[in-house]
Amino acid sequence: MEFRSIGDLASSIQLSKGATTTKAEISRLVEELTSGISSDTGRAVSGDFGLLSSLSADEARLAAYQNSITHAELFSATAQLALETVQSSLIEMGTGLMGAAATTNSLQIDAAVLGAADRLSSAVNALNIDVGGRKVFSGNATDTAPLVSASEMLDQLRTLVAGQTTATGVRSAVEAWFGASSYVGSSDTLAPLQLSDDMEVSFEITGSDDGIQDALIHLATAALLEADSLQLADDELALLAMSTGTGLADADGSLTLLRASVGSVEASIEEAHVQNEYETSSVEIWKNEILGVDEYRAATELQAAETQLQLLYTLTSRLSQMSLAGYL
Repeated sequence: MEFRSIGDLASSIQLSKGATTTKAEISRLVEELTSGISSDTGRAVSGDFGLLSSLSADEARLAAYQNSITHAELFSATAQLALETVQSSLIEMGTGLMGAAATTNSLQIDAAVLGAADRLSSAVNALNIDVGGRKVFSGNATDTAPLVSASEMLDQLRTLVAGQTTATGVRSAVEAWFGASSYVGSSDTLAPLQLSDDMEVSFEITGSDDGIQDALIHLATAALLEADSLQLADDELALLAMSTGTGLADADGSLTLLRASVGSVEASIEEAHVQNEYETSSVEIWKNEILGVDEYRAATELQAAETQLQLLYTLTSRLSQMSLAGYL
Protein backbone atom coordinates (compact mmCIF):
# COMPACT_ATOMS: atom_id res chain seq x y z
CA MET A 1 0.00 0.00 0.00
CA GLU A 2 1.02 3.61 -0.55
CA PHE A 3 1.73 5.78 2.43
CA ARG A 4 1.75 9.57 2.49
CA SER A 5 2.83 11.61 5.50
CA ILE A 6 1.42 15.04 6.11
CA GLY A 7 4.73 16.39 4.86
CA ASP A 8 4.39 14.40 1.65
CA LEU A 9 0.89 15.77 1.07
CA ALA A 10 2.13 19.29 1.68
CA SER A 11 4.97 18.73 -0.74
CA SER A 12 2.55 17.35 -3.34
CA ILE A 13 0.32 20.40 -3.01
CA GLN A 14 3.32 22.69 -3.22
CA LEU A 15 4.59 20.91 -6.33
CA SER A 16 1.14 21.16 -7.96
CA LYS A 17 0.99 24.90 -7.26
CA GLY A 18 4.49 25.28 -8.62
CA ALA A 19 3.56 23.45 -11.81
CA THR A 20 0.48 25.62 -12.32
CA THR A 21 2.49 28.80 -11.81
CA THR A 22 5.24 27.61 -14.14
CA LYS A 23 2.75 26.65 -16.89
CA ALA A 24 1.20 30.10 -16.65
CA GLU A 25 4.67 31.63 -16.96
CA ILE A 26 5.40 29.48 -20.01
CA SER A 27 2.12 30.59 -21.65
CA ARG A 28 3.00 34.22 -20.99
CA LEU A 29 6.50 33.86 -22.44
CA VAL A 30 5.24 32.01 -25.53
CA GLU A 31 2.66 34.78 -26.13
CA GLU A 32 5.33 37.47 -25.74
CA LEU A 33 7.72 35.70 -28.12
CA THR A 34 4.92 35.26 -30.66
CA SER A 35 3.65 38.86 -30.53
CA GLY A 36 6.87 40.59 -29.59
CA ILE A 37 4.85 42.66 -27.11
CA SER A 38 5.04 42.53 -23.32
CA SER A 39 1.95 41.07 -21.67
CA ASP A 40 2.54 43.24 -18.60
CA THR A 41 1.95 46.75 -19.88
CA GLY A 42 2.26 48.32 -16.45
CA ARG A 43 5.71 46.85 -15.94
CA ALA A 44 6.78 47.82 -19.47
CA VAL A 45 5.94 51.50 -18.88
CA SER A 46 7.03 51.47 -15.24
CA GLY A 47 3.56 52.54 -14.21
CA ASP A 48 3.63 55.71 -16.37
CA PHE A 49 0.91 55.35 -19.03
CA GLY A 50 1.08 58.95 -20.29
CA LEU A 51 3.30 58.38 -23.33
CA LEU A 52 1.52 55.15 -24.24
CA SER A 53 -1.87 56.88 -24.09
CA SER A 54 -0.55 59.66 -26.31
CA LEU A 55 0.73 57.15 -28.87
CA SER A 56 -2.58 55.27 -28.83
CA ALA A 57 -4.39 58.56 -29.50
CA ASP A 58 -2.02 59.25 -32.41
CA GLU A 59 -2.72 55.77 -33.74
CA ALA A 60 -6.49 56.34 -33.66
CA ARG A 61 -6.14 59.77 -35.31
CA LEU A 62 -3.96 58.39 -38.11
CA ALA A 63 -6.37 55.48 -38.66
CA ALA A 64 -9.26 57.95 -39.05
CA TYR A 65 -7.24 59.98 -41.55
CA GLN A 66 -6.39 56.79 -43.45
CA ASN A 67 -10.10 56.04 -43.79
CA SER A 68 -10.59 59.51 -45.30
CA ILE A 69 -7.61 58.99 -47.59
CA THR A 70 -8.95 55.65 -48.80
CA HIS A 71 -12.35 57.20 -49.55
CA ALA A 72 -10.73 60.15 -51.32
CA GLU A 73 -8.59 57.81 -53.42
CA LEU A 74 -11.62 55.81 -54.55
CA PHE A 75 -13.72 58.95 -55.12
CA SER A 76 -11.09 60.71 -57.25
CA ALA A 77 -10.19 57.55 -59.20
CA THR A 78 -13.88 57.03 -59.99
CA ALA A 79 -14.20 60.65 -61.14
CA GLN A 80 -11.13 60.29 -63.33
CA LEU A 81 -12.50 57.12 -64.93
CA ALA A 82 -15.91 58.75 -65.55
CA LEU A 83 -14.34 61.77 -67.25
CA GLU A 84 -12.17 59.44 -69.34
CA THR A 85 -15.32 57.60 -70.45
CA VAL A 86 -16.95 60.86 -71.52
CA GLN A 87 -13.81 62.09 -73.26
CA SER A 88 -13.39 58.86 -75.20
CA SER A 89 -16.79 59.55 -76.81
CA LEU A 90 -15.72 62.88 -78.23
CA ILE A 91 -12.58 62.89 -80.39
CA GLU A 92 -13.38 60.26 -82.99
CA MET A 93 -16.95 61.45 -83.52
CA GLY A 94 -15.92 65.12 -83.59
CA THR A 95 -13.28 64.56 -86.26
CA GLY A 96 -15.63 62.41 -88.32
CA LEU A 97 -18.43 64.96 -88.15
CA MET A 98 -16.24 67.83 -89.29
CA GLY A 99 -15.01 65.79 -92.22
CA ALA A 100 -18.54 64.74 -93.21
CA ALA A 101 -19.90 68.26 -92.83
CA ALA A 102 -17.26 69.60 -95.18
CA THR A 103 -18.71 67.41 -97.94
CA THR A 104 -22.31 68.60 -97.21
CA ASN A 105 -23.32 65.02 -98.01
CA SER A 106 -26.17 63.96 -95.73
CA LEU A 107 -25.32 60.26 -96.09
CA GLN A 108 -21.78 60.88 -94.84
CA ILE A 109 -23.15 62.95 -91.96
CA ASP A 110 -25.50 60.08 -91.09
CA ALA A 111 -22.54 57.70 -91.03
CA ALA A 112 -20.49 60.08 -88.86
CA VAL A 113 -23.15 60.31 -86.16
CA LEU A 114 -23.87 56.59 -86.05
CA GLY A 115 -23.87 55.46 -82.41
CA ALA A 116 -24.16 59.01 -81.01
CA ALA A 117 -27.14 58.12 -78.79
CA ASP A 118 -25.22 55.21 -77.30
CA ARG A 119 -22.23 57.48 -76.64
CA LEU A 120 -24.50 60.00 -74.93
CA SER A 121 -26.03 57.27 -72.77
CA SER A 122 -22.55 55.97 -71.85
CA ALA A 123 -21.40 59.46 -70.89
CA VAL A 124 -24.48 60.18 -68.76
CA ASN A 125 -24.26 56.83 -66.99
CA ALA A 126 -20.57 57.44 -66.25
CA LEU A 127 -21.31 60.86 -64.77
CA ASN A 128 -24.18 59.48 -62.66
CA ILE A 129 -21.85 57.01 -60.94
CA ASP A 130 -21.59 56.77 -57.16
CA VAL A 131 -18.99 55.66 -54.62
CA GLY A 132 -20.41 53.93 -51.59
CA GLY A 133 -23.86 55.34 -52.34
CA ARG A 134 -22.58 58.92 -52.78
CA LYS A 135 -22.94 60.42 -56.25
CA VAL A 136 -19.63 61.77 -57.48
CA PHE A 137 -20.75 64.69 -59.67
CA SER A 138 -23.82 65.93 -57.75
CA GLY A 139 -22.03 68.42 -55.53
CA ASN A 140 -23.38 68.39 -51.99
CA ALA A 141 -26.52 66.45 -53.03
CA THR A 142 -24.72 63.11 -52.99
CA ASP A 143 -27.96 61.14 -52.72
CA THR A 144 -29.22 62.47 -56.06
CA ALA A 145 -28.04 61.60 -59.58
CA PRO A 146 -26.55 64.75 -61.15
CA LEU A 147 -28.08 64.30 -64.61
CA VAL A 148 -31.39 63.24 -66.03
CA SER A 149 -31.17 60.06 -68.11
CA ALA A 150 -30.02 60.19 -71.73
CA SER A 151 -33.41 58.94 -72.94
CA GLU A 152 -35.20 61.71 -71.04
CA MET A 153 -32.78 64.27 -72.48
CA LEU A 154 -33.47 63.17 -76.04
CA ASP A 155 -37.24 62.91 -75.52
CA GLN A 156 -37.41 66.51 -74.32
CA LEU A 157 -34.95 67.80 -76.91
CA ARG A 158 -36.84 66.23 -79.82
CA THR A 159 -39.95 68.12 -78.75
CA LEU A 160 -38.01 71.40 -78.42
CA VAL A 161 -36.31 71.25 -81.81
CA ALA A 162 -39.26 69.87 -83.75
CA GLY A 163 -40.12 73.25 -85.27
CA GLN A 164 -36.58 74.50 -85.81
CA THR A 165 -35.45 74.94 -89.42
CA THR A 166 -31.96 76.38 -88.93
CA ALA A 167 -28.75 75.10 -87.36
CA THR A 168 -28.65 78.18 -85.12
CA GLY A 169 -32.19 77.56 -83.91
CA VAL A 170 -31.43 73.93 -83.04
CA ARG A 171 -28.21 74.85 -81.23
CA SER A 172 -29.93 77.58 -79.21
CA ALA A 173 -32.79 75.29 -78.18
CA VAL A 174 -30.44 72.51 -77.09
CA GLU A 175 -28.15 74.87 -75.18
CA ALA A 176 -31.09 76.55 -73.42
CA TRP A 177 -32.52 73.22 -72.32
CA PHE A 178 -29.19 72.00 -70.95
CA GLY A 179 -28.65 75.26 -69.10
CA ALA A 180 -32.01 74.93 -67.35
CA SER A 181 -32.86 71.26 -67.08
CA SER A 182 -30.04 68.74 -67.51
CA TYR A 183 -28.29 69.11 -64.13
CA VAL A 184 -30.37 68.24 -61.08
CA GLY A 185 -27.61 68.05 -58.46
CA SER A 186 -26.64 70.70 -55.93
CA SER A 187 -25.11 74.08 -56.73
CA ASP A 188 -22.97 73.65 -53.60
CA THR A 189 -19.80 71.62 -53.97
CA LEU A 190 -18.71 68.95 -51.53
CA ALA A 191 -17.12 70.07 -48.28
CA PRO A 192 -13.33 69.65 -48.18
CA LEU A 193 -12.10 66.29 -46.91
CA GLN A 194 -9.49 66.40 -44.13
CA LEU A 195 -6.63 64.00 -44.86
CA SER A 196 -4.18 65.04 -42.14
CA ASP A 197 -3.70 67.71 -39.50
CA ASP A 198 -2.55 70.17 -42.15
CA MET A 199 -3.96 68.86 -45.44
CA GLU A 200 -7.42 68.80 -46.96
CA VAL A 201 -8.64 68.25 -50.51
CA SER A 202 -11.67 69.63 -52.29
CA PHE A 203 -13.56 67.98 -55.14
CA GLU A 204 -15.40 70.81 -56.85
CA ILE A 205 -16.35 69.31 -60.23
CA THR A 206 -20.07 68.73 -60.76
CA GLY A 207 -22.26 67.76 -63.68
CA SER A 208 -22.98 71.46 -64.21
CA ASP A 209 -19.34 72.22 -65.04
CA ASP A 210 -19.00 73.98 -68.41
CA GLY A 211 -16.69 71.32 -69.82
CA ILE A 212 -19.11 68.52 -68.97
CA GLN A 213 -22.15 70.45 -70.18
CA ASP A 214 -20.47 71.30 -73.48
CA ALA A 215 -19.61 67.66 -74.07
CA LEU A 216 -23.18 66.58 -73.36
CA ILE A 217 -24.70 69.35 -75.49
CA HIS A 218 -22.76 68.28 -78.56
CA LEU A 219 -23.23 64.56 -77.94
CA ALA A 220 -26.98 65.17 -77.61
CA THR A 221 -27.00 67.23 -80.83
CA ALA A 222 -25.17 64.43 -82.61
CA ALA A 223 -27.78 61.99 -81.26
CA LEU A 224 -30.54 64.21 -82.70
CA LEU A 225 -28.76 64.14 -86.05
CA GLU A 226 -28.51 60.34 -85.82
CA ALA A 227 -32.21 59.94 -85.10
CA ASP A 228 -33.10 62.13 -88.10
CA SER A 229 -35.21 64.23 -85.75
CA LEU A 230 -34.47 67.53 -87.48
CA GLN A 231 -36.29 69.32 -90.26
CA LEU A 232 -33.25 70.97 -91.81
CA ALA A 233 -32.22 71.59 -95.36
CA ASP A 234 -28.94 69.98 -96.41
CA ASP A 235 -26.94 73.19 -96.05
CA GLU A 236 -28.28 73.80 -92.54
CA LEU A 237 -27.71 70.16 -91.66
CA ALA A 238 -24.08 70.54 -92.76
CA LEU A 239 -23.70 73.71 -90.68
CA LEU A 240 -25.09 71.95 -87.60
CA ALA A 241 -22.85 68.93 -88.19
CA MET A 242 -19.80 71.17 -88.52
CA SER A 243 -20.58 73.16 -85.34
CA THR A 244 -21.28 69.92 -83.48
CA GLY A 245 -18.01 68.37 -84.63
CA THR A 246 -16.10 71.51 -83.65
CA GLY A 247 -17.91 71.59 -80.31
CA LEU A 248 -16.98 67.98 -79.59
CA ALA A 249 -13.32 68.74 -80.32
CA ASP A 250 -13.40 71.82 -78.06
CA ALA A 251 -15.13 69.84 -75.29
CA ASP A 252 -12.33 67.31 -75.48
CA GLY A 253 -9.87 70.07 -74.57
CA SER A 254 -12.07 71.20 -71.68
CA LEU A 255 -12.31 67.66 -70.33
CA THR A 256 -8.53 67.34 -70.51
CA LEU A 257 -8.29 70.35 -68.19
CA LEU A 258 -10.89 68.86 -65.84
CA ARG A 259 -9.01 65.58 -65.70
CA ALA A 260 -5.81 67.48 -64.97
CA SER A 261 -7.51 69.15 -62.01
CA VAL A 262 -8.62 65.73 -60.73
CA GLY A 263 -5.05 64.54 -61.25
CA SER A 264 -3.84 67.38 -59.04
CA VAL A 265 -6.24 66.24 -56.32
CA GLU A 266 -5.01 62.66 -56.73
CA ALA A 267 -1.42 63.85 -56.29
CA SER A 268 -2.34 65.58 -53.02
CA ILE A 269 -4.13 62.44 -51.82
CA GLU A 270 -1.07 60.32 -52.63
CA GLU A 271 1.13 62.74 -50.70
CA ALA A 272 -1.20 62.45 -47.70
CA HIS A 273 -1.18 58.65 -48.04
CA VAL A 274 2.62 58.46 -47.97
CA GLN A 275 2.81 60.84 -45.01
CA ASN A 276 0.18 58.87 -43.11
CA GLU A 277 2.02 55.59 -43.68
CA TYR A 278 5.26 57.16 -42.45
CA GLU A 279 3.67 58.59 -39.30
CA THR A 280 1.81 55.36 -38.58
CA SER A 281 5.02 53.37 -38.93
CA SER A 282 6.81 55.79 -36.60
CA VAL A 283 4.10 55.40 -33.95
CA GLU A 284 4.22 51.60 -34.24
CA ILE A 285 8.01 51.58 -33.89
CA TRP A 286 7.82 53.83 -30.84
CA LYS A 287 5.13 51.65 -29.22
CA ASN A 288 7.20 48.54 -29.91
CA GLU A 289 10.21 50.16 -28.27
CA ILE A 290 8.10 50.76 -25.15
CA LEU A 291 6.16 47.49 -25.07
CA GLY A 292 8.48 45.23 -27.00
CA VAL A 293 10.17 42.30 -25.28
CA ASP A 294 13.81 41.30 -25.34
CA GLU A 295 13.47 38.15 -27.43
CA TYR A 296 16.76 36.68 -26.23
CA ARG A 297 15.83 37.23 -22.58
CA ALA A 298 12.31 35.87 -23.14
CA ALA A 299 13.65 32.77 -24.93
CA THR A 300 16.13 32.15 -22.11
CA GLU A 301 13.38 32.53 -19.49
CA LEU A 302 11.13 30.19 -21.49
CA GLN A 303 13.82 27.53 -21.63
CA ALA A 304 14.39 27.88 -17.86
CA ALA A 305 10.64 27.66 -17.16
CA GLU A 306 10.30 24.54 -19.31
CA THR A 307 13.24 22.94 -17.46
CA GLN A 308 11.66 23.86 -14.14
CA LEU A 309 8.32 22.39 -15.20
CA GLN A 310 10.00 19.15 -16.22
CA LEU A 311 11.74 19.00 -12.86
CA LEU A 312 8.45 19.55 -11.04
CA TYR A 313 6.83 16.73 -13.02
CA THR A 314 9.75 14.44 -12.15
CA LEU A 315 9.53 15.26 -8.44
CA THR A 316 5.76 14.81 -8.44
CA SER A 317 6.10 11.47 -10.17
CA ARG A 318 8.65 10.23 -7.68
CA LEU A 319 6.58 11.41 -4.73
CA SER A 320 3.47 9.65 -6.03
CA GLN A 321 5.36 6.34 -6.35
CA MET A 322 6.47 6.22 -2.69
CA SER A 323 5.21 3.10 -0.76
CA LEU A 324 5.08 2.27 2.96
CA ALA A 325 8.04 -0.07 2.51
CA GLY A 326 9.98 2.64 0.79
CA TYR A 327 9.06 5.10 3.48
CA LEU A 328 10.20 2.76 6.29
